[in-house]
Amino acid sequence: MADASLKASIWSVLFHLFFFFFFEFTQYTKGYRCNVVVLTFLLSVLQTATLDKIYLTILE
Repeated sequence: MADASLKASIWSVLFHLFFFFFFEFTQYTKGYRCNVVVLTFLLSVLQTATLDKIYLTILE
């Protein structure tokens, strides 16, 4: 059980780092601040769903 929550935490950190760097890069290269905010929101929803699936898969 502790192992599963540890793996979920690691995935969460990796996702946050990836999204942070990806959107910082997008913002500097294209400057579409509005689109970045919308995409960040959508991807955070997707990320939550993905983490739930990963967590449930680990628990099974």
